[in-house]
Amino acid sequence: MKIAVKKLLVRGKGTLNPKSTSTKTGFVQFGLIVIQILGLWVINQAGYWLEGAIGLEVPGNVLGLLILFGLLWSGIVRVEWFDLGSSFLTRHLSFFFIPIAVGLMDLGEMWSFYGLVLLAILLISALLGIFVSSQTVTLLETKDLFGNRK
Repeated sequence: MKIAVKKLLVRGKGTLNPKSTSTKTGFVQFGLIVIQILGLWVINQAGYWLEGAIGLEVPGNVLGLLILFGLLWSGIVRVEWFDLGSSFLTRHLSFFFIPIAVGLMDLGEMWSFYGLVLLAILLISALLGIFVSSQTVTLLETKDLFGNRK
């Protein structure tokens, strides 16, 4: 059990470090991850509160992301304060899609009627997004903010 805890909790320079011998360091890292995820959750809840208080038509989680962006951009919050928690969430991101996939399985009849149409819509919107992004990057690389060529 002690070895498993070390393998799961001890991190070194951004990667898991199973060779580390300090269980105390692992628990400290685990505590930091929990605190950082709680911090991200508080910012997310602030977005939901702001949505309800102002009555905006923007989802609360988007407002939470904008709050986090503003805090990071202004320097009030540093990236290092959320580094471990965000990397933990990113590493386990695929688990968040399991409920969505199970929910889609219940909609089998809808997929049989509209599956090809939905696939076409997804494909067209993805290609359109890629095209707009590439044109935006090309424009930003060739012109400055005032429209002058670089």
